Amino acid sequence: MKYFKELLLLSNIKRMSHIKINNDYVPSIPKIKDFNSYLLKEYSKEDVDKALDISEKTYEQIEDSQNLTAVTIFDKEYPDNLKDLGAKAPPFLYVIGNYKILSKPNIGVIGTRKPSLDTQNFEYKFVHDIIMDFERVIVSGFALGCDKIAHTAAVDIGEPTIAVMPNGINKISPENNIGLAKLIVNNEGCLISGFKPNSDVNQSNYSIRNQYVASLSDGIFVGQCSTDSGTMETVDYARRLNRKLACFLPEDCGSDDFTGSKLILNKYRHQSIRVDNEGDVSRFIQFLESKPKKRDYQSTLLDFI
Repeated sequence: MKYFKELLLLSNIKRMSHIKINNDYVPSIPKIKDFNSYLLKEYSKEDVDKALDISEKTYEQIEDSQNLTAVTIFDKEYPDNLKDLGAKAPPFLYVIGNYKILSKPNIGVIGTRKPSLDTQNFEYKFVHDIIMDFERVIVSGFALGCDKIAHTAAVDIGEPTIAVMPNGINKISPENNIGLAKLIVNNEGCLISGFKPNSDVNQSNYSIRNQYVASLSDGIFVGQCSTDSGTMETVDYARRLNRKLACFLPEDCGSDDFTGSKLILNKYRHQSIRVDNEGDVSRFIQFLESKPKKRDYQSTLLDFI
């Protein structure tokens, strides 16, 4: 929680963005002796005092909690992958559970909330094998469907998983995942959030959560998706961040919607591979660790500013 008080105070000042915190304050925070006085050069005493009051209450809440903590961009436990977001990286993360796994080798798992039965069966076994054979931590967005299958595959064998939440760390959404949240923490995994405590889910939060999943992950497995899904947004973030992708695509899709999966494999063929059998786990890991042959994307860093 290095310099957490300062970062927390900044985050509670009206209209203060992550971009401004990272660009204007993160480089200088360690050099400032009286941070409150420093802020009064730019902000009114009323704004600073109000932010300070909110921040002190949040800080006390964390100090009184056995499981809740914060990992700041100054901490060694802060995942390097998230720094690929540049100025849009969260200056700190709220964490419930084992924050030490945030920098371990991982695989992100994303996909539709309504996967086909074939997808459910394949994804569960695929994720299971990634964990058991390659000791990768599973990262996902804590939604229903493909996300929940990924987290469940981990906790079923007593292994850690990282759930990236689209709301305040003290709110479990959807409520159907309350039991799963407890299992994740009990199995040395963690819940993480870049949003203020008590904040509800909204559409922009989902987009930010998707950025965090894409950035935090070493590589991405797509269970199933359509072309107009939120999964495709995460894929686009992953593509811009140079994350490699694996897409499940059965020989016979029947009436199930795999249009997004097909688009990924066709459009980003140098950055993605198709998987449809158990042996493809090893092939995906090898692909993940290989150097790219050719870039079919425009940037090696995320640039959404």
